[in-house]
Amino acid sequence: MNYWIAGKPGALKKLLGRIDLLLINDGEIRQLTGETKRRHGGRGDPPLGPRAVVVKRGEHGVVGASRTPARSRFPRCRSSA
Repeated sequence: MNYWIAGKPGALKKLLGRIDLLLINDGEIRQLTGETKRRHGGRGDPPLGPRAVVVKRGEHGVVGASRTPARSRFPRCRSSA
């Protein structure tokens, strides 16, 4: 994804306007939107394109958001390994 964000941003933004769901990690969404705050552009805002975005946050779980006002957070699952 980093290749597309840095090397082909126009093609990527065109594609993002055509998809319903984007699954992306925290660093990639910051690079894509240029925002560094936790409440970055993972809300599926019109500039980003998709109807829904799921941001993977590593050991902190995931954040799901859509164009509707609802946001969802899912903490990481602990495993006994």
